[in-house]
Amino acid sequence: MGYEFLTHVQKDTLPLVLEGGDVLAKGKTGNGKTIAFLLPALERMLANPRPAHGKISTLVISPTRELAQQIAVESVKLTNAHGLRTACFVGGSSVNKDIKELTQPGSIDVLVSTPGRLQAHLTDNSGRIRQKLGDLQILVLDEADRLLDMGFRPDILRIISHLPRERQTLLFSATLPATTNELKDVALRDDFAFVDTIEGDDQQTNTQTVQEYTVCDLQDVIPVVEGVLEEHMKLPEYKVIVFLPTARSAQFMAQLFQAAGFPKVLEMHSRKSQSARTKAADAFRKGKKTIMFSSDVSARGVDYPDVSLVLQVGLTDRDQYIHRLGRTARAGMEGRGVLVLADFEKAMLRDLADLPLTELKQQPQLDKQNYQTTRALAHIRQGSELEQSAEKAYAAFLGFYNSNLKKLGMNKKKLVETGALYSQLIGLQKVPALQKKTLRAMGLLDTPGLTIASKPARNGASSRQKGPGGELGKFVNETRNERRRPDYDNPKTKNREGQEKMTCTRVLVTFKHLELLS
Repeated sequence: MGYEFLTHVQKDTLPLVLEGGDVLAKGKTGNGKTIAFLLPALERMLANPRPAHGKISTLVISPTRELAQQIAVESVKLTNAHGLRTACFVGGSSVNKDIKELTQPGSIDVLVSTPGRLQAHLTDNSGRIRQKLGDLQILVLDEADRLLDMGFRPDILRIISHLPRERQTLLFSATLPATTNELKDVALRDDFAFVDTIEGDDQQTNTQTVQEYTVCDLQDVIPVVEGVLEEHMKLPEYKVIVFLPTARSAQFMAQLFQAAGFPKVLEMHSRKSQSARTKAADAFRKGKKTIMFSSDVSARGVDYPDVSLVLQVGLTDRDQYIHRLGRTARAGMEGRGVLVLADFEKAMLRDLADLPLTELKQQPQLDKQNYQTTRALAHIRQGSELEQSAEKAYAAFLGFYNSNLKKLGMNKKKLVETGALYSQLIGLQKVPALQKKTLRAMGLLDTPGLTIASKPARNGASSRQKGPGGELGKFVNETRNERRRPDYDNPKTKNREGQEKMTCTRVLVTFKHLELLS
């Protein structure tokens, strides 16, 4: 597999894990955590007799489909050489395919799954999965903090209730917020070993990454992004991830830069189908001179080699800023991060005051008429895919920033005014109409300056016919969230991850954790 030396996290955890005790390990992403738990799991499976009756030996729970699939790929490399079998269950893939895996002859030695899909199978006892987990030897909770941040706590607790008490449990986490205490108490034995592999400045962020920021008028954000990209694309080799606050903004920006003639532009967000996301991830992983516009679905855990620039556009929080930055400067390589904020978002810099951020040295020249994106925005055709994408981005903008008003020191009237300006800047001729029930859910119904749709949106109507309000209206019933609910394509059914639809009340309570309305 090409590994010559142990990483810090591997060196510190492998001896403890091989002893068979429970381990809680704190370590930054991109530092070999996957091998740190897969290798000892393999050693244990080879040392002990194979479980009878098709029982599962090792269960790895991961917060996202992309990370689960990445872990499964590594596991296959290890297990196939020894005649062992790995399976991967994630939302967006065929449930029947999972059941076929469970019912075919032989054991699943390593099962990698997202929480929602696994809980759905446990609820239905698909392929007698409860019985197959009855002799589980090792449970791994990867990115434990993110599992909780995404709202998977109830699922994790239910999953653990189905597992045997006599097992080894490994928790790997980049951070240890107070919310991990309950999971630690439920999942780990009292004599667990704690390993902190993050030291010194690495505890804050990757010191091998040059970090820069720039604050500009909202109308200049897209030209600044283009300018930063144009400058970086002068390098002989480059690979860039551009992070946006919402899936819809990532979608719009990717389509805009494609329309502007930028080569090798990819998009990665939860509005894409699972097959499209897998294809994009593979293309970015293998590609060169490539730019990927992404929501936070790519912020943690997923390993993309040789990322030369992480460009973060718009408001985020401190933890996500750090984890996004971790997509570059991985495995000892150098990297660069640039944060672009509109002037109304600059309060975020207070949260990053102790990080080695410096003002962007090469500020783009803001002669907007010379920018390719400016020309593309000026020629958006009525009813085009790009116009529809812009309408949805506007709706997502309102939803996201409505949940961050306190952080921004902004009131709802100012938000609506800023949203109207944003709609113009992304090429829309008029402010899109929103559904009344959506505005009511956001507490914006009585805010002046909004356009309210005259008729409720019909399922299947185009964005243009119903306005983004239709997309927003779905949000009330189905929660669309990069972190909590990666799969939400069918508003009439349960989420493919097995999560039940959330009520409007639940949505409002969890607003701040959602990649809203995107």
